[in-house]
Amino acid sequence: MAWDDNTWIVDLTPCLSYWQVKAKSEDITSYLTSILGEDAHCYYSNHPWRAILGLESGKPLDVSWEVWWQEAKQYVNIKSSLTLKEISKFKNDLLRMQRMISRLTVRTPKELITAHPTAIKTRFGTILEELWEWTFCPHDNLFFSTGFPWIGIKPEDPPQVLRHLENPVHDWSHIKDLLLEDFDRLAQLTTNKALTIAWTLTLYDLSTRSSLISFRHPHPLNRELGHHKTALLQARYAYEDLSRHEVCEFEAAFLITGWTLALTSSLEVSPWNDLYFDDQDSTSPGSLVEIENSVKVPLKTYHLSPDWTPEDSYTQASNQQDASPISPSLLITGKSRPLYLYQKPTAITDTSQLKKASFSERSMRKWWAEPSEDTVRDYYHVIDKKNRHLWTYRQQSGAWFIQGLFG
Repeated sequence: MAWDDNTWIVDLTPCLSYWQVKAKSEDITSYLTSILGEDAHCYYSNHPWRAILGLESGKPLDVSWEVWWQEAKQYVNIKSSLTLKEISKFKNDLLRMQRMISRLTVRTPKELITAHPTAIKTRFGTILEELWEWTFCPHDNLFFSTGFPWIGIKPEDPPQVLRHLENPVHDWSHIKDLLLEDFDRLAQLTTNKALTIAWTLTLYDLSTRSSLISFRHPHPLNRELGHHKTALLQARYAYEDLSRHEVCEFEAAFLITGWTLALTSSLEVSPWNDLYFDDQDSTSPGSLVEIENSVKVPLKTYHLSPDWTPEDSYTQASNQQDASPISPSLLITGKSRPLYLYQKPTAITDTSQLKKASFSERSMRKWWAEPSEDTVRDYYHVIDKKNRHLWTYRQQSGAWFIQGLFG
């Protein structure tokens, strides 16, 4: 929130753990100064009022009376819930407090640190008692838990483009050409990377339908000027989902006469941080980031697990936990196995279709989990008469099965 023309207060509680970890490795003040400029000054405290006093004096407890009174007046100016009567009373209470301080020749507020907040309230009112408590309350009793009048920053209207159609459209082949023009227009309005774009359609009967064009990674619209392949793919998925849920007796009931595209969620990345999110390789054709932004369903990531059986040798990766350490022998074995495994092995009924086979490995089933006489498996890399590269195994009984495919 803006405290005055040159001072901003930022509540770090939503990302407090991040800044606490960062503070252990580097000086936060120097870090922010390098971003905001050499003229910027920062102060951190467990309470916004103390941060204001500390910014002026270096330490909240060493603040002068002049600064304390000046910030007290500013506090009343920004506290919109006060009535005119309460503001008038505060001004009178402040004058009485200033006269008392002058008579007692108390040089700084710190010299009155022993004064209890209730005594301040009795003599000078509730507002000054509140500020006095925030100034000298023990450190552990604060931390944004009091009634400080936070004023949220009103977000700016998102960049958006509006289109009115002379003739209604329904087919995607007509819609995509118009969307391409609008994505170009939207890209000219911002340099932020898009996360979600609200697409509000106006139908022939003047009703509206809302859909969300979303990206799994921050997407730079201005890097796809003229084609917008990624955005058009996500827009088509959204349009197909919307059309599927529309039950119309007549096709004309879903004719579109206009729409609005609004960039409702985006990421502003500074040029010096751009490499962390979107380096040259990540936006090249076929990169993982581009693929994940283009496909309709999320991509799943798998890693090896410390198990020798093929069906249990991999598991879906999780962001919450690291992969278990893998022994060198299992790593070597994993490299020789195919990427594509059947969920359930398929029996080979006609072995004459197998043209060429080379031994791969010998493995053993978990006999204690699935009792069976066929516990040993001999795996082979097989080429069949269709020139498919198969990963097969032969049991002790002589039966053959297909376990996977080499891509």
